[in-house]
Amino acid sequence: MTDALLKYLECYGINLYNYRGQSYDNTANMSGKFCGMQTLIKEQNDLCIYAPCCAHSLNLVGKAAANTCSAAVKFFDFVQEVHVFYTASPSRYRILTEALSSSQEKTNKKKLLTPKELSDTRWSCRHNAVKALVVGYDKFKVTLEKISINKEEKDIVCNAAAGLHK
Repeated sequence: MTDALLKYLECYGINLYNYRGQSYDNTANMSGKFCGMQTLIKEQNDLCIYAPCCAHSLNLVGKAAANTCSAAVKFFDFVQEVHVFYTASPSRYRILTEALSSSQEKTNKKKLLTPKELSDTRWSCRHNAVKALVVGYDKFKVTLEKISINKEEKDIVCNAAAGLHK
């Protein structure tokens, strides 16, 4: 990644030696003390001081705070289970997207809101995941019910759908 950044700066005529600060997320490949990008950049310009990204740190604080509330933990676990249930099977995902598409055509919305995976460092992903469930709630319920009573599905899939449908 460091090479890509340096090539980008060179391509656009940006002098690395004019930089005085850098900020990335808290992952080792970015903030690592020995071989993270911040260290490799600092080796080329020792005036380019690293500060961890406050937004990423705040996301981690938000996650830790949410984890102290059992209702929030259960809720986000449910949201993740819905995502996994539909995305684990192309046929289940197709059933859902077809149902969502049919209702979306009636409202003239352009972007299809589908289940999203949760992220520890990007709470906007959690917002998007919850929004998809709220906006498409009726279609999620209908498709879960259809899947739960589908005789062609395995029992484990029917039971999972029934459990999520409750």
